[in-house]
Amino acid sequence: MSKRSLMTILPLALAVVLVTAACSKQASTNTAVTNSANVNTAVANTNLSNLDNANANTAATNTTVTTATESVNMQNFAFSPQTISVKKGTKVTWTNNDSVTHIIAGDKNEFASSRIAPGQTFSFTFNAVGSFPYHCDIHPTMMMGTVTVTN
Repeated sequence: MSKRSLMTILPLALAVVLVTAACSKQASTNTAVTNSANVNTAVANTNLSNLDNANANTAATNTTVTTATESVNMQNFAFSPQTISVKKGTKVTWTNNDSVTHIIAGDKNEFASSRIAPGQTFSFTFNAVGSFPYHCDIHPTMMMGTVTVTN
């Protein structure tokens, strides 16, 4: 294979691997971080002067990324616990244990769920430090809570 062919194929192959990995890691909710996700990274160390001989050294490492998780229940038209404190990067999962549908929304639109039917969940990963008050869009005067995120 010629130098030109390899120089064209290598970046395309790497792009396909990265896009495939990113797509397989996408959560079914609004979060982009998954619990105990295996992240595979590959680093190609290619000496362009030896491409005619197809000498490419490749090193691969596997890294396990574990995301902390916290849970909030929705029951009796209330969040329980109403206030939680988590570390940056924590995934919070709300579970609807009520008999009606709820919609979770950050007071400043930082995050929002779609309709969460009884028995369903919504998850969001907090990647910024701060205080994040939220409410149920359907029952805003009855259902309010706060997630406080620290380093």
